Amino acid sequence: MRPLRCLQVVNVRWFNATAWYALFLSRLLKEAGHETLVLGLPDTDSFRQAETWGLAPLALPLNELKPGRLPALARSLRRLTREFKPDIVNCHRGEGFFLWGLLRCLDKNFALVRTRGDQRLPRVNMINRLLYAKAADALIATNSAAADLLLECFRPAQEKLFTVPGGVDTGIFYPDQTGRVLARAAARCGPGDFAVGILGRLDPVKGHEILIHALGLLRAKHKERYNLRLICIGAPSGLELEDIAALCRESGLGQAVVTGRVDNVRHWINALDLGVLSSVSSEAIARAALEILACDVPLLSSDIGVMPDILPIEFLTPLADIEALAAALENLWLYPEKLAALRAAGRAALERLKPENFLRGTLEAYQAAIASKERG
Repeated sequence: MRPLRCLQVVNVRWFNATAWYALFLSRLLKEAGHETLVLGLPDTDSFRQAETWGLAPLALPLNELKPGRLPALARSLRRLTREFKPDIVNCHRGEGFFLWGLLRCLDKNFALVRTRGDQRLPRVNMINRLLYAKAADALIATNSAAADLLLECFRPAQEKLFTVPGGVDTGIFYPDQTGRVLARAAARCGPGDFAVGILGRLDPVKGHEILIHALGLLRAKHKERYNLRLICIGAPSGLELEDIAALCRESGLGQAVVTGRVDNVRHWINALDLGVLSSVSSEAIARAALEILACDVPLLSSDIGVMPDILPIEFLTPLADIEALAAALENLWLYPEKLAALRAAGRAALERLKPENFLRGTLEAYQAAIASKERG
């Protein structure tokens, strides 16, 4: 494959899963020899992360879509495409996709790709039908449920639709015995403790309350042999550390370990005997789940977002079902062979989620987009 010129439109304010997906992809493209320009929002977390990763992003007010400012923004984008001459323009957010769709109609020299990493129902209207089914040369969904949603809502040609889960940076996240010892010591986890952990910002959508109530059921049922320790890895965002502590007290768990923001996430992930993703919303990309798997920690998850694409159904629990989660936790805690089977399933999933597979799947979509553009 010849080197491509790729423009990644990452108009995301926070360094969330969508921004991570786009920026990690940009790194992989550059490392593979494809000239890649990141276009982002000035003075935002995602833009600063792109700078930290050496991506040299370009800032434009892409989300300022007031009618009076659209002509100037459109001229800036048109000038950019003439100067950079991209083969691919990949939009990772819906804001601004309308402008890129118009530019694609005017400029036949680049192929337009829309990557959708969002479980929310897109607005089904005439403009979006034209954008998704006609203006875009390829559509990338980060999970099969999102792909089905695009197909149902907009009826694009099947050959334009691709499902590409994000990869995981195995240079940062990997099994780390030294880190495990250090983090367990900091958490005061003894050799007989079974550490159950949840990774992600302290936000109601991450399902901390679901997990805490499930552990509370097990605490009440197994008072004599209960040795589960809860570790919540993440910074406050909607919930404070004290909110988690209060939930634990209400559920009879006593004091959980709530880290707040940590310098070395890998150490804390490795401290776990079991990771849990109990989210009640989104997880279209599930960055935290991928990082847990990369550390060879068994992962139990709700059946949300991309997770049915990653783990077998027997290791998924119904959304927000406290009793089902408690039963699954009990099996994995009490029966080592079941925990070993979950770990094996995670290892198999990780083979499919290697960075090279993320890059390969994306480039297949890009080649299809270029072919679609050339067919007119």
